[in-house]
Amino acid sequence: NQFEYEWSIQAFALYAPTKEGWLTKEGQRITYDILAQRLMRERLPRGVCFGNHRLYTLAVLLQIDETHPLLSPAVRQQVIEYLTQQSVTLLRNQHPEGYWSSDWARKEGSPTVETDLTGDVVSDRVLATGHALEWWAIAPEECLPPRENIVRASRWLVKTIDAQTDAEIAAR
Repeated sequence: NQFEYEWSIQAFALYAPTKEGWLTKEGQRITYDILAQRLMRERLPRGVCFGNHRLYTLAVLLQIDETHPLLSPAVRQQVIEYLTQQSVTLLRNQHPEGYWSSDWARKEGSPTVETDLTGDVVSDRVLATGHALEWWAIAPEECLPPRENIVRASRWLVKTIDAQTDAEIAAR
């Protein structure tokens, strides 16, 4: 029930990468398979930074799993498929200028999605776009979109941040 439990999962995986998991003080077995499935069960884009912290954490788990196996092969494949599907969703909803906004996870034909925030402001676009680029930077190759989409998003992000004054950035 922790708020932003994604960061705890990353800390656990970096500190104690084990397939066996551990027992809670209540006697419940916790494994990275269970935690990864919990991350994938949440509705996107709900959550901090429009759900991107969960995607980043899944990419971190895949990275750690490469050198310190902590996911079962079946769950590893589920995570890869899940991140690949999120890349497809991002591609489908990428603005022609290259950015995404708070509604990046909307379904085809759906004009909006339910998020914790409302409106479409530059700071939301910077968050959504920057976080997508962040998890793509560490995700396996098979999860990534075409390079031109990443380049377009990167150019938009740099141009937009560069155009902000210090006061505008501090106000966010």
